Amino acid sequence: MGAIRILDYLDERAVLFLTAKNRTEVLNAAVEKAAELSYIEDVGSFRDAVVARDKVLSTGIGFGVAVPHAKRPGISGFFVIPVILQDPVDWDAIDREPVQIAFLIGGPDDQQQQYLQILAKIVLVTKNPELRKRLIAATSASDVVALFQDV
Repeated sequence: MGAIRILDYLDERAVLFLTAKNRTEVLNAAVEKAAELSYIEDVGSFRDAVVARDKVLSTGIGFGVAVPHAKRPGISGFFVIPVILQDPVDWDAIDREPVQIAFLIGGPDDQQQQYLQILAKIVLVTKNPELRKRLIAATSASDVVALFQDV
């Protein structure tokens, strides 16, 4: 397999623009979107896995970005749900900064290497301040997806 492209795991229908009070609301909305798009079948167990993972170590990676994630049996392929927040929310991030961009990653529990590659690519790409600024300024799902065209 060649280099991981985030674009390969994105779908315009999965992009969320939210106004949320806290990370629980963000996680719930993103998990519901994953279910709506049939990426996951068992909403409860996936949500529990995402929340449990976030409790072990915050998925707020810094720079106003969070990457909540989980792998579960029964998920057929990887997916990424970008969430652009109207107002930043506290995520207990490693740099203590609130989060304005989140990427929910989900996938099968038996493909650890691909999972880590997707996670690492999102972390790498979102360290780019210009990309973060353009994500926050995006007004449509197609704008968000287009930003990943060349990364």
